[in-house]
Amino acid sequence: MPSSDNIIRELRPTHTCFDDALDYLALIALAAPWTLERYTLVHGVCLTPWDAPYVHGWVEHGNFECVSGWLHRDQLVYCTIRRRDFYAEYRPQVTTRYTPAQAYRENLRTGHYGPWETSYREMILNDNKAGTRTWLSRTSTQK
Repeated sequence: MPSSDNIIRELRPTHTCFDDALDYLALIALAAPWTLERYTLVHGVCLTPWDAPYVHGWVEHGNFECVSGWLHRDQLVYCTIRRRDFYAEYRPQVTTRYTPAQAYRENLRTGHYGPWETSYREMILNDNKAGTRTWLSRTSTQK
């Protein structure tokens, strides 16, 4: 049985955080719809370890934990981290929060997983044009 330290070292970013976050909410809606009100979809601007801003999406479960998608051996897995540790690591500078119902409406309205705020989308598109990052989700360039 692999140790949790080995598994953590093998995790890789998906670069589809907006898709991953909304898909996670959809899984919760199917598996345990009575708990959905405890979850919040969050889009925000975080800072890299070298203080470069980037746009990110994740799910918060109450005030205690954050959930985000990762790749482990080419399989999507969802990892939970204590909210205070997540905020210390990712250093969100600004956030926009959505209830599951609001996220569902934004997804229907726009036809993509996010981000839905214009300033976040512009930041991603500008970074992509400059070739500095690949933070776009699978579907966010369609609209």
